[in-house]
Amino acid sequence: MQNYYRLYVNTEFPFKIINNLQIWFNLVVKLSLLDLKKIFTAITAVALIIVFSRCSGTRAQTVDNDCVVTNWQIAGKVNERVPEDTRTEFREIDKRVYAFISLNCTKPANRIGFKFIRNGQPYAFVQLPNQKSSNWRTWATVKAVKGSWLVRVFADKRLLLSDKFLVR
Repeated sequence: MQNYYRLYVNTEFPFKIINNLQIWFNLVVKLSLLDLKKIFTAITAVALIIVFSRCSGTRAQTVDNDCVVTNWQIAGKVNERVPEDTRTEFREIDKRVYAFISLNCTKPANRIGFKFIRNGQPYAFVQLPNQKSSNWRTWATVKAVKGSWLVRVFADKRLLLSDKFLVR
């Protein structure tokens, strides 16, 4: 017994491909070499962003710590590791302003950073090492200079808090 196979040929198929190729060719011809270079550069940039965002270590840094703020104060003094004279308005005669923080960390950050901003401009950035503790405390200080201040505290790259104070 012989098997006969019928071959079905779609006669439109090759013409559709040729028609689509003509459309693409006309599009490419209308684009200048500079346009093609810009498109290629944009595609390359997107690919590099995707690759480096997947491979960078910053994601692990920000997730690895579990630090929680247990105490935060802006003060005129720190005496025996305890903030004193807590307030948000200071005078230049106060000499210094202290940003005091207590943290509970079972997986500590590498660094705790205090970023001080005066009148909208970066003024100082203080980084301190962090340790595993249920009551780890530290502080950073800046000179009491007139202006509107903002202090931001980071655990590695993760923002823990931000607060304002004023020096008159």
